[in-house]
Amino acid sequence: MNCIIYKQDNGIPAVIAPTLEALDKYGMMAIAIKDVPAPKKIWDVPTGVFETDEETGEEYEVMTYRIKSYPFKIVDIADLPQDIPQEAWEIDDADLTDGIGGESDVFN
Repeated sequence: MNCIIYKQDNGIPAVIAPTLEALDKYGMMAIAIKDVPAPKKIWDVPTGVFETDEETGEEYEVMTYRIKSYPFKIVDIADLPQDIPQEAWEIDDADLTDGIGGESDVFN
């Protein structure tokens, strides 16, 4: 049986194991696109531009954003490590090549 894996924001792998009914109705790829998180803006990129807060007088660096996406891989659940906790799994981002989470949490 197949499942979907992706990395959460904290780096811990997440596993989605759809029911047989859902697989029959929608298929694995549609489930993955719906259930893996959608890309989002993360405001953590320094710009090198500094401004001063009018109220406090403190200087701060203006930040811009990057888009964080959630790539996933469809794998055989039997291939996942069974003898170590999920929090200790190491997954190379380069192996998550089957797609990325979609913008909608409903099936099209």
